[in-house]
Amino acid sequence: MRTIPGRRHPPRRPPGWGSTARSVGTGQRGSVLMLVPALVLVLLVLGAIAVDSAGSWLGHRELVDFATSAADTAANQAIDRSVFYGANGTLRIDPVIAQRVVDRLRSAETGGGLTVLSATAAVSPDGRTVTVVATGLVHHLFAGAVGGRGESIVRAAAQAVLQEVRVTPALPVAQP
Repeated sequence: MRTIPGRRHPPRRPPGWGSTARSVGTGQRGSVLMLVPALVLVLLVLGAIAVDSAGSWLGHRELVDFATSAADTAANQAIDRSVFYGANGTLRIDPVIAQRVVDRLRSAETGGGLTVLSATAAVSPDGRTVTVVATGLVHHLFAGAVGGRGESIVRAAAQAVLQEVRVTPALPVAQP
């Protein structure tokens, strides 16, 4: 150690500096231990909020998937056959059949934490586009325990466009 000229002993260090073998004092012993239960409680509440928000996001994604599937199925199964097989042979979606298809799909829909409350099919004036708007209820796991609502409402919409594809017959292959 370095000594200052004129002094016989090295300077004193402030309490707490130096060897770790010395105890700091008996008045602060165990004070950190009291904070551990509070920290655990905070972490549990944050974990519950994270699980419930992930459940809401998953419920919304399930509802988007339902609306997309319902729009595609309605566009596929609700073709107005009287117009298609009539004189002009155009493709057109029948709004009544489209709503029936969506209602059938909604009644068959069962999901973990999602309940589909309503689903409506709207057909465009030209009859080529169907839009499905769905509303669902997501049930939370922990929200009631931490003082929140036990469920939340989510909404989703999807469109399907009916397109006509003309296929030309293949030319006959010449035989050698």
